[in-house]
Amino acid sequence: MKAWDDLVKSKEMSIYTTRDSEYYIDYGVKIERFDDGRIEVKNTMTRGDMFEDVDENILTFFNEDGWIDGCMHLNIKVYQDRLLKVNDLIRIAISNNNDKFMEVLNDRRKIIQKKINKCRNRLTKND
Repeated sequence: MKAWDDLVKSKEMSIYTTRDSEYYIDYGVKIERFDDGRIEVKNTMTRGDMFEDVDENILTFFNEDGWIDGCMHLNIKVYQDRLLKVNDLIRIAISNNNDKFMEVLNDRRKIIQKKINKCRNRLTKND
């Protein structure tokens, strides 16, 4: 997997070790290589206590394009999902004429959009 190779080759990255694996965690992503050679990529930007497996579409970026591109694609997906939820809440606030809540949601929406744009810009810099 190119993402793992990127991390191992980097002199700036510190790989952490456990009894049966090596891992790295950053950008909301944990990548772990087990002693049996298996590599798992997990989304750490979940709302719960458990990290989620990265879906196959995003995993392709880690396999083919490397660590940074994979992380940025995963971040964009997570932020887009959050943006959809905020947009749904904005529609509800509009229908209930709740201006104060809408103001908070619009601020949140702007923050999420900035994060998406930052990730997209990082992707174009890597090309």
